[in-house]
Amino acid sequence: MPLVPGINDSLDNIREMARFLAALPNMKEIELLPYHATGVDKYKRLGLTFSLPEMLPLSFAQMNPIVEELQRHGISVRVGNESPRH
Repeated sequence: MPLVPGINDSLDNIREMARFLAALPNMKEIELLPYHATGVDKYKRLGLTFSLPEMLPLSFAQMNPIVEELQRHGISVRVGNESPRH
């Protein structure tokens, strides 16, 4: 699940997503993909406008409440390519 600051990272949104995911019968783990600006240079090379250039990635401290909320609903969480958090 991509996490874009100011778009879908609010605790209310995460809480609703957690409720939805926890209700799925085979839901065991989710991979959170924090926003990053890696594509900005590619857009420039292609002559395209990147619509979120000033946005900063979520910090570890900002990710923790999101991870904890999902875990409260019994969902194992992986952030990017790190090991799952149970």
